[in-house]
Amino acid sequence: MRGRKPTATRTKHLTGAAAKNPKRLNRNEPKPASGKPRKPSHLDAIASTKWSQLCKVLDEMGMLTKADSDLMEAYCVTYSGYRQALTSVTKTGQVLVLKSDGGKSVEVRRNPYSVELHKYMDRLTKLLAEMGLTPSARSRVSAVEEPTDVLMEFIRASKN
Repeated sequence: MRGRKPTATRTKHLTGAAAKNPKRLNRNEPKPASGKPRKPSHLDAIASTKWSQLCKVLDEMGMLTKADSDLMEAYCVTYSGYRQALTSVTKTGQVLVLKSDGGKSVEVRRNPYSVELHKYMDRLTKLLAEMGLTPSARSRVSAVEEPTDVLMEFIRASKN
């Protein structure tokens, strides 16, 4: 597949793109069952708490589905790693000062946990956007779905 990543049909309806160009809709897109997915048993305490928070937020937004469990798990595990790296960087600092030869030579290095912290932040941001939880992702979607008027859609489609 080439080009842009496809937009979900529900998102197209919410943004108005479906009414503008109904020919581009995927009428056969699977519709996942709404509801709370089962929490994986192997999550640590931080990831488990984040899972519960994430379920609550997605449910309040009307976006919680059972099909998103793997994505949610990836986010929660990544978030736990981020928090652990953040704790390590907070304790040891962004930079490590290494002394050798009885303190005669000094070497300054970037803390490896700091590198990991930045990688986790990048992954978290991408996962949040994938779930529609960033401001820019939300700005593309209207939370109020207007009822579809089949007759009006037919008239608009026939004009094109």
